[in-house]
Amino acid sequence: SWNFTLDGIDTNETSAGGSNFSPLRTNPDALAEFKVLTGNQTAEFGRNSGGQVAMVTRSGGNKFTGTAYYFDRRPEYNANEWENNIAGLPKREFTQYMPGFSVGGPIVRNKTFFFVNNQWLRANQTSRRTRTVYTQSARDGIWRYSLTGRNQPAGSSAPSIDANGNPVVPIGTYNIVSNDPQRFGLDPTIRGLIAETPLPNDFTVGDGLNTAGFTWSAPEEERQMDFVGKVDHTFNTNNSAFVRFSKGNQDTNCDQVNGGEPVFPGTPCQVNTKRSPYNWAASYRWSPTGSVVNELVVGQNHFTFDFLNPSADPSRPTFSTPVAALADFAVGNLRTVDTIQIVDNLSWNRRAHSFRFGTNMRFQKHTDVRGSVGGVNVAPIVNFSTGVNTVDPATFGIPSNINTQFDRPALQTHINFLLGRVGSISQGFVQQGSSYAPGGTPFNFEASYPEIDFYAQDTWKARSNLTVDLGLRYEAKLSPRNPDDLIRRPNQRVAVGEAPSSTLRWEQGKLWDDDWNNFAPSVGVAWDPNDDGQSVLRGNYRVAYDRLNTFVVSSSIFQSIPGITTSVVNTSFGQAGGRLRDGIPSLQPTVSPEDFLQPPPVGSGSIRVMDPNLQTPITHAWAISYQRALFKNSLFEIAYVGRRADHLFGAYDVNQAEIFDNGFLEAFKTVQAGGESALLNQLVAPDTRRLATETGSQMIRRLFSSTLDLNGVASLADGIASRVQGGRTLPELSGLGAHFFFPYPQFLDGVSVIDSEDYSRYHALEMKLERRFADGYSYLFGYTLSRSKDTRSFDPTFTVVSGGANQSASSTPFDIHNRDLNYALSDFDRTHVVSAQGVWELPFGQGRRFAFNVSRPVDVLISGWTLAGQMVGQSGRPFTVYGGSNTLSNIVQTPANCDGCSSSFGNVHEENGIVWYLTPEERARFSTPAAGELGNTGRNAFRLAGSYFINLSLAKRTRIVGQQILEFRADATNVTNHPNWGGLLNSSVVTSSLFGRNRTPIGNNSRKVMLGVKYYF
Repeated sequence: SWNFTLDGIDTNETSAGGSNFSPLRTNPDALAEFKVLTGNQTAEFGRNSGGQVAMVTRSGGNKFTGTAYYFDRRPEYNANEWENNIAGLPKREFTQYMPGFSVGGPIVRNKTFFFVNNQWLRANQTSRRTRTVYTQSARDGIWRYSLTGRNQPAGSSAPSIDANGNPVVPIGTYNIVSNDPQRFGLDPTIRGLIAETPLPNDFTVGDGLNTAGFTWSAPEEERQMDFVGKVDHTFNTNNSAFVRFSKGNQDTNCDQVNGGEPVFPGTPCQVNTKRSPYNWAASYRWSPTGSVVNELVVGQNHFTFDFLNPSADPSRPTFSTPVAALADFAVGNLRTVDTIQIVDNLSWNRRAHSFRFGTNMRFQKHTDVRGSVGGVNVAPIVNFSTGVNTVDPATFGIPSNINTQFDRPALQTHINFLLGRVGSISQGFVQQGSSYAPGGTPFNFEASYPEIDFYAQDTWKARSNLTVDLGLRYEAKLSPRNPDDLIRRPNQRVAVGEAPSSTLRWEQGKLWDDDWNNFAPSVGVAWDPNDDGQSVLRGNYRVAYDRLNTFVVSSSIFQSIPGITTSVVNTSFGQAGGRLRDGIPSLQPTVSPEDFLQPPPVGSGSIRVMDPNLQTPITHAWAISYQRALFKNSLFEIAYVGRRADHLFGAYDVNQAEIFDNGFLEAFKTVQAGGESALLNQLVAPDTRRLATETGSQMIRRLFSSTLDLNGVASLADGIASRVQGGRTLPELSGLGAHFFFPYPQFLDGVSVIDSEDYSRYHALEMKLERRFADGYSYLFGYTLSRSKDTRSFDPTFTVVSGGANQSASSTPFDIHNRDLNYALSDFDRTHVVSAQGVWELPFGQGRRFAFNVSRPVDVLISGWTLAGQMVGQSGRPFTVYGGSNTLSNIVQTPANCDGCSSSFGNVHEENGIVWYLTPEERARFSTPAAGELGNTGRNAFRLAGSYFINLSLAKRTRIVGQQILEFRADATNVTNHPNWGGLLNSSVVTSSLFGRNRTPIGNNSRKVMLGVKYYF
């Protein structure tokens, strides 16, 4: 999925994960449906060219947030369709081959040995994809529209066409070419692109009359190679060494995860992901005496992720289009991580003590080469926005009998595209010395992350039945370095509670202070109470520190440093009526990077920063367990495990709108009740939207009626705070000051702060019964009863701050002044987990229990069979039900209120052939909280359905001659093909018409069978 935020009705957005998703350019109805969202409403506005359905919430003003999901949407599903079609998710065909071999042996007898392993993987799969394309009449510039309502596809409640695309309602037509005031005709570039696209074969998408779907099976190829080679050499009894080298390649052509499938049959991949890791290590082991051993290991690990666009050409523009297009020339991203590691371990045994000392030095370097910078790409992007290059209905002769709410805005969008009328042109640029490099130059940034660790440990055999472990570890965690001194941070700490500022300036300095005081003790005890080797009681406690992953800094911070990258947007060309045929003007910044180091006092953009007081995450772990041998080869274990983690990496938006201490909440309630608020009258007095005959309170009721109805006080605060006129915000213009709502108005769209103020707690009871393999069989049964609670369930690697009503948004602070409000069950909490696995060598054939005296041919058929299985069953994941409004925070929606609710609410069931999770009676209990309130359900108050899977494996080993063995095997995952249901997506918002529907079974856990053959010699 993609998360996106749209500031303004006609803005494009580049999503996370290296893929582009622009709702307004990929869905012709998006503009119209955005416009009808007048307040805190959630709506489904259609699919894009890849068949994704997007949900969007308007949070006040012209700010929209939402999430687009991979869905092949249909109006309804019956039970069989949900079961057999996996809820409409793309069907997959999958084939995989895994040849490989291992070989090893002596080079010099009793001195030098080698080992080599090589394995290949070849996998091909297809996934059903639906792209939006033009019908034949639209390709010719003839736009059709319903005369009885709005255009709608087949299968909708009021379709304009049948399943074959034939109109079933009276239609009108509009000739785009003849109504072009300049009479240029269809743009030749656009016409050429459309000519390369197929005609539709699926009329359940688009508007049916002009746009529909082309559904096909898009391929993906996986090509992997893994090689390992090792040489061991013994010099003498006191000295030995080894050298190891590993190399791999993992190429995913037409990478589906990163949106890389071909757009249409016969077209090239959009993204090929290349991975080329390697590592090497060399060790020297020296044992001067029988009680002293020292081992030195030196090695390097190298890993790359290269997201290649085969069509990348920074000299050519990428078109942001309302239908599936072939012209994507964006430059991809490459990141490389190199780690040189030096490890030395010294062991010294003295009487009852075993001492160990050591060091681990890691010198890590992360290099980013990015085409995605400044929110755009280093290659130019051209859109056809009607907000820039307006389509006046009178000038273009748009019929008056066309639906004005939905169809006319869609027609205006397609007029611009088909005629090549350019909206805005945008391009990213990177710093090069005191200026900016030419367009097309990728962002290249290198950062190093040094780490130095030391440890000492004593394992003391205090008595024959008592062992005590004592240890101490020291870890230095240092801030990243850049060889060109390009790392900059704000000139003051940006964090909740700090002094507000409109003059933040970026200056050289470490992102956070080096951390030198990380001491981690550990203690452990093992006691055999009967001193008979049949039972043992263990207890331990340790402290551990975590490291920050390099990706979150490279992707979120470095490329966001003001001035280091920038984007240039040209709207004047489009505002002047510019067309593709006129030639696209080239872009280049006219200012220097130095000019960006202090952003203007008011800005509509956003920024991400690190808290300079960042601390190293610390985990306290403890456990106590008892093991007992029950009977032959069997062992029972029961254990209690606990974890306490503090200073975990998290993030929040420090520009949470203030609504309590400034009196805005009471003013909102006054206006909501129909009264006059002096504060709101003052706030919006300068607003150009206010009529001369009305007060500010009356204007609020006129423009934000649904926001008032939904108690969206934080949405209204955000909308007023973000309103800029003449370079100044409304609060400043009204005399209430620049920081009335936001502490940092230089970034009105948000200031995400990555900090270390999250925490978690974990407690578990674990039980296990295990039988070691003997007499032809083994088994293991396990059960875990656990509870995991936290304030945030994931670090800010890919999602720094999640907003709206996403399930991930429940990990964003509901109130940045009280992070404890988010302390609840973790997203990954599973109360009960039951697991079992076993191996059984079937007792048939010579020397076995059954048919032990058979002929050789019969023995070859019936002997050597092994059956293995695995089963895992677990509780469902917790989820949050949102109230559908921003009653407390402008960043994330508020959890819902629920009257008499229970955490056991919910079960998968059918209602009129549609699969739901919450019953009508359960859904009726939920409501939107009052303004300023959080909601009594809170985070992760409910739990989804549980899941289970069973895997089986059957193998046949046949001895050929001597020690040579041929093995055939079949492995099946989820052998029962049991559907395991996932979350509710935006169906967990009480104001949504889809609230309570179960829309997301996990589509990739269907039964798979793999056949294999191995030859041992």
